[in-house]
Amino acid sequence: MSLFWLSVLGVIVLFIYAVISFAFLQNNYVETDDAALYCANLGQCMYSVLRYGLTDNLGILIPFERDGSAPNFTAGVFIARLIFDISFFIIVTTIGLNIVFGIIVDTFTELREERNKIETDQKSKCFICDVPSYDFDRRAKGFSKHIKNDHNMWNYVYYSLYLDSIDIGDHNAIQKYVYELMLENNTRFFPQEEARCLINEEDSVDKIDELEEKVEEILRYFREKEHKKSLSVKRQEQNKWEEEVLKGQSSSYTTS
Repeated sequence: MSLFWLSVLGVIVLFIYAVISFAFLQNNYVETDDAALYCANLGQCMYSVLRYGLTDNLGILIPFERDGSAPNFTAGVFIARLIFDISFFIIVTTIGLNIVFGIIVDTFTELREERNKIETDQKSKCFICDVPSYDFDRRAKGFSKHIKNDHNMWNYVYYSLYLDSIDIGDHNAIQKYVYELMLENNTRFFPQEEARCLINEEDSVDKIDELEEKVEEILRYFREKEHKKSLSVKRQEQNKWEEEVLKGQSSSYTTS
């Protein structure tokens, strides 16, 4: 779009130079060995400015006299012609064309960056479920297998084409639901941040955690039981020792 508006601006600038040429330099637009300059009317002047202004140096191609001879130096005429030639060279040939080339280069750069971003997104996360690739590499059987088997985006494309090819009356409940979302350009039927391979892995992890908790609970039970048993043994030994001490004291009292 920026290139279009710049082209419109360029045509306007060239039209201004064509008007100036038609008003003041009409007699200088003649056929020479280097160019065939026409300016009998404004349209011919516009053609000459477009034809030779963008492909060559228009100021050099326009002679000072119709016969190509060099006139006597006149300050007013030569200064006005100097301003016309230099301004055309700076505004149109130098600045204008360089801006056009810059926009073209920037456009290709943006397209390349957008393509690189798309490729990076395709390599870093699943297009369907939007789950990062490292989750599949760490917790499942790999990201490549997931995007080829579990969430192959082309399978979704083929499925949408299939739904579009059959009669609406033949849709079942699920197909009707998906087809209506497709007509609304809604991708809500995509699994968002969910994948069956990750769910299975999470179930396995949960089962392992539950098993570890049960094992810890059993170990804690036996430790408490062993602790109570050791306390009971110590209490029995202490009671036995106290009984022996009491017996010793009572026997000493009897002897005395």
